[in-house]
Amino acid sequence: MAVENKEGSAEDPAQKAGSESRFPVYRDFYPKEAAKTLMFWAIILAISLNGIFGTGVSFHLGSICESAGLSSTMAPTLLISMGIINIFFTLYWGSVSHKTDLRIPLLALYLGMTIGVLGALNISEFWGQAFFCLGSGAAWGSFSILLNLPWPRYFGRTHLGGINGLGAATVSVSSALGPYVFGLSEQVRASYDAGLVFCLVGVPLGLLRSVFSKDPQAQYRPL
Repeated sequence: MAVENKEGSAEDPAQKAGSESRFPVYRDFYPKEAAKTLMFWAIILAISLNGIFGTGVSFHLGSICESAGLSSTMAPTLLISMGIINIFFTLYWGSVSHKTDLRIPLLALYLGMTIGVLGALNISEFWGQAFFCLGSGAAWGSFSILLNLPWPRYFGRTHLGGINGLGAATVSVSSALGPYVFGLSEQVRASYDAGLVFCLVGVPLGLLRSVFSKDPQAQYRPL
């Protein structure tokens, strides 16, 4: 039953949602419709690149440290430090996500991943280790928010299972490819540098998509 306002007219559900949320949902997208939006692919590209970088480096971090002249025992120290920063960013984004444009954590993911890759390329240096931990932790902390939150906000809840399934499948494939890409880099080039640089190839495209993508709900906002 529609709720009537003081003037006696039925209250628009979208207007009601808009009064309760800064990001109201005016239309529920089907998975195929969601896949036609720039925002969908901006998010997919971000979580895919981070999946390749994160799992690839984590899986081979001991070997990366050894190839840089460091002890393999450095790897757990770096992973723990990265994990602490990851937790900080996850908690931060979680606390402000209800009022934050999700393009901001998207940009944070790309910036963090870029810093993390530069750190990994110079892991023998102290500043490289610091860059790796800070950048990778920031990227993973942003990734955890982008993995689930954008889908209901941008595309509604009615077909959430199908849309979320596309995102989950992408993460599964990219995470599985990460160790393979880095292992292939070491096998072919005798170095992990090619795998690290590969992760940066999609960053410019991802940044452009993030900057120019718009909330798919905006075109259905009542005038």
